[in-house]
Amino acid sequence: MIVDLGPAAILAAVDGVGITQFLSYQAAPDLDGMLQTILNAFEPESTPVSLLHVERRSTSGKIRAFVEFITETLRKNAHLQGMDATAKRTSR
Repeated sequence: MIVDLGPAAILAAVDGVGITQFLSYQAAPDLDGMLQTILNAFEPESTPVSLLHVERRSTSGKIRAFVEFITETLRKNAHLQGMDATAKRTSR
């Protein structure tokens, strides 16, 4: 099966169609019982997430609000914090 969307690949794996590869935060809700990771030895290094924008004195309130919102949201996402946060989450 070939799909273009992450959620479709995750649903197929949950339904038992086969295995798939996606980013950990995409399947985080399903990794708590419905799916399990395999081939962990071949997992690539984590990649940092960056938000770039031009800082101007006249930056609109909408842009500032978005930057603040997305920064806070990304910092709170344990699946984007690297191995330490993931290890803490799975070692309960």
